[in-house]
Amino acid sequence: MNINKTLFNGCVPFLNEYNCDEDLLYDFFFNTSSRLSKQDRAIKLIKKVMKPHGKEPLLDHLFELTKIEYGIQKSQSWVRDHFVHALYTFVLGVFINEKLIKNNSDCKVKHFSWKIASLFHDIGYPAEIANNMLQAFADKTNSIKKKSLKDRPVHNTYVNLKVFPTGFDDLSNNNNAFDLYLITGLKIRLVRSRRYLVGAP
Repeated sequence: MNINKTLFNGCVPFLNEYNCDEDLLYDFFFNTSSRLSKQDRAIKLIKKVMKPHGKEPLLDHLFELTKIEYGIQKSQSWVRDHFVHALYTFVLGVFINEKLIKNNSDCKVKHFSWKIASLFHDIGYPAEIANNMLQAFADKTNSIKKKSLKDRPVHNTYVNLKVFPTGFDDLSNNNNAFDLYLITGLKIRLVRSRRYLVGAP
């Protein structure tokens, strides 16, 4: 049995709990060959999964992501379809949650939490793309700088361009989403990474 059949068959008994349409999911896995038809089914499934929570507006962000992906395909050949990727991630997580860790209540993820985490984990991807494009420019600038100043003493400075998102705290109960939480044993501690602070060395 191939991986898609294993995932699909393993998830079928739990799909209603996740508001996922079995027939649409079957079509997504087995009856679509073109990229656009697979994407179309993925969009329909994601809408259906999120509808009970009133979170369908988040799809607008994924649509923006799709436009950006289409626009950069020539310069970044590794770009993937995030609707399809998100749906595969969602289904894999349902399988793991319900089949592999079903009896361990300490590890099991709540359905709503898994929906948000799996379907929208790439929502900040446009900022990453912008950052990568800026960094490529900075790298080229640093290369030119190094060659042109090789005979003169130069401060060891490096041109660095970064996208730094601000103003998102209001969306997350005034918590900074760039704070890192480290889980060690049973303790969770907050680590503020200086890397994300403006003006930090």
